[in-house]
Amino acid sequence: MIKIATVNSGIGKFAKRYIPQKLKPQELGVLLPEGIINFQSAAAAQKCAKNIAIDALHAPEPYERGVVVSGNQILDIIEGNKNGVAYFPIKYKRKISFVHGHPDMYAKGATSPVSLADYKSLLWNNVDEISAYTSEGAYSKLSKMVKPKTLFSRWRYNINSLLMDARMNNVSESLSINKIMKEIKKNNKEIRKAVKNNDDAMFEKLYERNNQLTRSLSNATATAEDCNLIHRFWVKYAKKIGLNYETNFKNLG
Repeated sequence: MIKIATVNSGIGKFAKRYIPQKLKPQELGVLLPEGIINFQSAAAAQKCAKNIAIDALHAPEPYERGVVVSGNQILDIIEGNKNGVAYFPIKYKRKISFVHGHPDMYAKGATSPVSLADYKSLLWNNVDEISAYTSEGAYSKLSKMVKPKTLFSRWRYNINSLLMDARMNNVSESLSINKIMKEIKKNNKEIRKAVKNNDDAMFEKLYERNNQLTRSLSNATATAEDCNLIHRFWVKYAKKIGLNYETNFKNLG
């Protein structure tokens, strides 16, 4: 059994909220007051992890909460913010999956599938799967396939893996948030030029433009096109790099 390590007050508040109401008694294993929890099955652990992650999406200010699962045990619950949740796979000396929520972006239940940033945690050998849930309980998941065994399939797998960064950069450059960042970079370059030329009027204009862009960036969420761009990327490339991609998000086409 694993002692739960949480950011705030421990597993107790989550156990009391989810286990009695959302799981059948026969799905439980052992729950001790000091914060040790075991489930009867991996499916029961995943069900509880899903409920814990989705709960944060219904907070007054929705945010991402992550849950680290290993087989039939929940190892960790991690509080993030509206833009993400960070965890460190190296902490866990076993195979794990990571479950988290993605807040609504442009409509109720409409959000990004597993993101390019989410994918990078799968580069750790001990991370087998990462799932993202919407506020309505729909899921998006990347999981590792068995590595190719023949010489040719390994060669093709390695080539595709090497090309992955370039493909991801192309997608990333097309996302709306990165378009804003490019505008900020361009505007800052113009600000430096105005300062160099002692052009106060232009500096004031560009400075205000910079403030507007910064506000836009802080409030930015993925658009429908952003979400579909990422979805289409995984549909096209996931298997080529040894991943299975699944989703039942209603906002993707």
